[in-house]
Parts: sequence; structure tokens; C-alpha cells
Amino acid sequence: MPPVTDAHAALIVVAIALVALFLYELLHAREGAASAAAWDRFHGIAGDRGLQGTELATLEAWARRAALADPASVLIDRAVFDRYVRDRVQDLDRIEEAPPGSEARKSRLEELARLRRRLGHAPLPPPAPLVSSRDLLPGVRVTVRPDAPASGTAPPGRLVVAWVDEEAVELAPIDADPAEKAFYEAALSGRGCWAVFGRPGEATYRFRSRILARPSVAVPSLVLAHGEFLVKEERRRTPRIVHKFPVTIRVTDPATSATRSVEAETTDLSWGGIGVASRDPIARGSLLALDLPLGGQAGAIPVTAKVVAQTPQEGGRGFLLNTQFTNVSPAARTQLQVFLGAAHHKLKTATAQV
Repeated sequence: MPPVTDAHAALIVVAIALVALFLYELLHAREGAASAAAWDRFHGIAGDRGLQGTELATLEAWARRAALADPASVLIDRAVFDRYVRDRVQDLDRIEEAPPGSEARKSRLEELARLRRRLGHAPLPPPAPLVSSRDLLPGVRVTVRPDAPASGTAPPGRLVVAWVDEEAVELAPIDADPAEKAFYEAALSGRGCWAVFGRPGEATYRFRSRILARPSVAVPSLVLAHGEFLVKEERRRTPRIVHKFPVTIRVTDPATSATRSVEAETTDLSWGGIGVASRDPIARGSLLALDLPLGGQAGAIPVTAKVVAQTPQEGGRGFLLNTQFTNVSPAARTQLQVFLGAAHHKLKTATAQV
């Protein structure tokens, strides 16, 4: 019997060794595909920037967790650095004892701001390209469109950027164009929204956000969380209009070319694309084919649009999709132009009468 026991013990030792080897390889695989040379480059650039201690260790740990093939990108690429900042700000809510408005939170946000300046990622004036909502500069006008409450629709509010930090954008009222009371009734803390702004002669940008509460800021000012990305759109000839119709969408997955049908609802419409509310998630890059209702005698027009952004709605109510038209026939474009022109004229007339 003893030899059998020894054999079993030997097998157990071998098994433990194999499991340990597997876990070691798995751990290093999860650290990312970065080579030793890539990490040497990271540490070389970090040294040139004067990074050391906890600051350097935190950046390195994040680069490994994010599995960056080029770890130095968090130091030299503004878009990657913004991802790092976004995660660090989220950590303030999940881990650290730094509630909104506290001195501890302000101190940590200023540490991130100093790091941004040291790495050369501070916002630049036009015509420098925009990377994220952290590139917003004071004085820029922003239109905020809160998600509609269950009781009805929510009007947009036009405000101006007063202050931007690593956590949020603070907006102030425009004296010459005050937002409606109904806007502030809908703009509750925690509610999702779209924020839209433009750059003269260039494009319109928008990002998905949510309204935050800050002890030092009260109505009629507003505080918005930063978006995860900016959606750049061509300068519209007509404004985005509210457009709510149930639709059946034929979705084509960009990776597999597989198709499926989804029941959804349009939310808004412009010359460049449509907003869609869907209970099912639809990946960015997916192609949507649908018959777009125009109402009245116009019927519906066949269009194809590409999903450029997908955002979960508050309270698990599905997903909001931002799309851009990719294929609209000349005849359908004419119908769309007539429809938007009439809607634009109606909107201007209603605004003039207020």
C-alpha cells in the first residue's frame, strides 16, 4: 500500500505544478501583449516626464490592466490618457472615501489635472482636434437634452461652459436665452442626457452624459459628467427634431454579417441620421435597414444607417443608438428634405410666437 500512496502524492505534486504554471502564464497573458522593449519605452518616457513613486506605479498598473500593446500610449496619446482619467474618476466613487464636494475629492482631481499638464494633454484652442468632452473650453455654448421622463417629453436647454475639470463640465445659464422651467424640472441629478455643441465652420459634436449633483452648484447652473467619447457630425442644414415612431429594424452585424430583426422606436431625426431607442443592445458599426416613417401622406422611406454610438438608458430601459445615414436613394432624400424643411419651418414659427 505505501508505494500506491507515494504515487498518488507524486501525481498531486505534478498536478499542482501544472496548475501553477497555467495560472502564471494566464496572469502574464492578461498583462497584455506588450513586449519588454515596449515597457522599456514606457519607463524611458515616464523618466523624461519626471514620473515616479505612486504616480508612476498607478499608471503602470492601469496600462497592464488595460492590456495596452504600447504602454507608453497612456503617456503620449491624449485619447488613451482620457481613458485612464475616466477610470480613476470612477474609482473615486467605488473605492476611495472622497464624496462629491469634499476636499479629498478636489485634491485627487487636481492631482489628475497636474498630471495632464505635465504630460502635455491640456485642452488646446481651435483648430486643434477634439478628443473628449474634457477638451471643452469656457465660453462654448452647449445644448443639453435630458432623457424624457415617464410623464412626457423634456425640452432642451441652452447653456454655456463655465468650468471644466477632470470629473465634469459645469454649465451656466445664458442670460439672453434662459432655459425653460420644464427643462430644469427634467434635468434631475442622475438623469441621462445628450450634450451637443459646435465648432464654427467645422462640425457639430455630441456626447452621452448624465447630470451630476455638486454641493457648490445649484440651479440655474448644471453639472454634467464627461462622456466616454465624442460623436462628430457634419454641420446640419436643419436642426435635430423630435421624431417618435415604432419601427422594425433589420440589423446586420459588422463582424459576422449575420442579420436579425429588432423592434425599436425612433427618437429624433436630422439630415445626417436618426436616433433610435432599442430594448436590445446593437453594437457600434452595425448597419440598420428600416422603412423610416415620415408621417402624414409622406408614408415611409427606405434608409440604411450605421450605428456610431450605443448608450444604456437609465433604469435598464434599453439602449439609445446614435446613427448616421449610409444609403438613402435620391427620391428618398428629396422626401426627407421636404419633411425636415417643413418641420424646421414649423419649429421656427413656434419659437417666434413664444
